[in-house]
Amino acid sequence: MELSRIILYTDIDGTAASTRNGKSDVSEKTKEALRAFVKEGGLFSVASGRSHVSVRKLFPDTEISLPMIEANGAAVFDEKSGTYLSTHVLAADVKKEIYEYVQCHRELHLTAMDMLESRKVILQDDRDSVYIDYPRPMISPAEFFAEKMLKCAFIAEKEAIDAMVRIMNGYCLSHPVKAERSADIYLEVFDAQAGKQNGIREVRKKPGLADRMLVCVGDYYNDLGMLEEADTAACPKDAADEVKQLCDYISPYGPEGALADIIAYLRRR
Repeated sequence: MELSRIILYTDIDGTAASTRNGKSDVSEKTKEALRAFVKEGGLFSVASGRSHVSVRKLFPDTEISLPMIEANGAAVFDEKSGTYLSTHVLAADVKKEIYEYVQCHRELHLTAMDMLESRKVILQDDRDSVYIDYPRPMISPAEFFAEKMLKCAFIAEKEAIDAMVRIMNGYCLSHPVKAERSADIYLEVFDAQAGKQNGIREVRKKPGLADRMLVCVGDYYNDLGMLEEADTAACPKDAADEVKQLCDYISPYGPEGALADIIAYLRRR
């Protein structure tokens, strides 16, 4: 298949980037494959829980052809114009209820993302100096309530997040939010109008994209909606079982080589 016919949207963590000891890295093999993809006329972008600032740190020299879907679809950022196509922020009452809940459940930590970065919300107890994943900048409760937040996330050990999934499934029925798990230890909460699939739909409204094949690559539950939107869905070898069931192609590689392998697969088709 000619790569010039393809739109490629990929998740980052666990898909295009490996994370070790709190540091994420995109392999040279992946970067080279993406450069070749774009050179051959493919349109590349990302759909991630990260902000566009964080994305650019991982892909400093890669052309990102289409708007970035960030914060799990709570924002769609057009780098070329420096503007947002859409933003969906958490309601004030949702932030308040989530903060109060976490304060009463010491197994949980809380992070929040504004338009630029993800920060750890201060809980005013010894959890402020304990990290489940890695150290982050801190944000006070007053700042958390006052600032516009694209999303927040519960962070805890897997068993605690298992329990929070069940709790948030009920909460989402009566509140305008979604809760999607992005890893064993993360449960992300964002506006009901967000989600990677809604970001994909927003981008596909742009002129000149209707005749291109949409290929989406992801590895975890927060990627399911995006993968369902794709003409061709793909994933790395260690993706969640539910993701694999949706995919047309499962790479035999992990995040250090899966994207390069998937691009090679598309070229062969």
